[in-house]
Parts: sequence; C-alpha cells; structure tokens
Amino acid sequence: MARHSSPRAGGGRHYYYSCESHRKDKGSCTRHKIGEDELFRAVMDAVARCARAGVDGVAALEGSNPFRHDRKGELARRGREVDGRIERSRNLRIRMYSDYSEGVISKEQYMELAKGNDRRIRDLESERARIDQELAFLSSGKVQTWEEALARHRNDREIDRVMVVELLDRVLVGEGGEVTVDFRCGDPLSAPTAKEAM
Repeated sequence: MARHSSPRAGGGRHYYYSCESHRKDKGSCTRHKIGEDELFRAVMDAVARCARAGVDGVAALEGSNPFRHDRKGELARRGREVDGRIERSRNLRIRMYSDYSEGVISKEQYMELAKGNDRRIRDLESERARIDQELAFLSSGKVQTWEEALARHRNDREIDRVMVVELLDRVLVGEGGEVTVDFRCGDPLSAPTAKEAM
C-alpha cells in the first residue's frame, strides 16, 4: 500500500492508501484503496479489542516469537533513525530560510513550509522521548510482557511509530476495505489465557 492524497472540496487534503501490487502488476491484485482515517480506526480498534480481552502475557507468548527478541537494539536503531531525521529536518529549515532570504520563495511559502517542518520536528522529538523512555524502562531490568506492551497502548487515540514497532507485524487491506491486523507475537486472542487453561 502506498499513501496518496487528493484535494477536498471544502479545502484541505484527503489521504488514502492504494494497492501498489496492482499498480506494478495488474494481474497480481485488484485495484483497491482505503482512506487513511478508516485504516487508522481499524488498527486502533484491533489494538483496543486485544487490550480489552485481558490476554495473559505468558500464554500469549507461548508458541510465538519472544517479545523482547532484541528490543533494546531495535529501539537504539530506531532512535538513531529518528535523530537523523531530526537533524535533516533542522537542516531543511535552515535551507528554507536561505531560499526565503535569497527571494527564491515568498514569505507566505516560507511560513507555510516552516510551520510544517516545525510540526514534523516536534513529532520526531516526542517520538524520540518515547523511545528514550522505553529504553530506560527496559534498562531498569523489568521484563515486559506482551500484555504489558498492549496495556501501555490501551488508551492511545492515535497510531504512533512506537506502537507500530512494538505491536504490529503487518496490516493487510483486502477487497472492500477489509483490514486484517497481524500482531508481532501472533494472534493474542487465539492463545488460551491462564484462566481458560485452568
């Protein structure tokens, strides 16, 4: 799936995802797409359903990949990526100002571009803070189960990169907008809980 946008009638942009397999090879898949809001809502509903189910972390991990299979290394790598993106965004801000001062772009264009870039930097900095927070938690020696990771995202209202990295393996969009969410530790709802095993 690839993200695209189109103008809305009342102003602003409409974001959606369309199938890249169909674009590359018409015979491999059919043409389908889903709105960004609808996709995010489906993913958040799947996370919330699993969190409400109260899955026992030990039972959910049996027969699946260990959750902390090198979580610290993964977070450190992600932190370096975020740091690089922050640095590139800051450099872009400097280049935008240079273009404005040389008259390449107008003040209005500069203000609009700078506003978007500043928002991106704030988002990246908050993502970096969440990564640092989780690294500190993992370094404290406390073992984090699948259930604990799921519970930390129980009340989230939006999808963020940390949630995606921690919980999701992939999201499949089928015909008619059917969304299937595959979790990193398998299907937590299909694993028997400790209560059911008794």
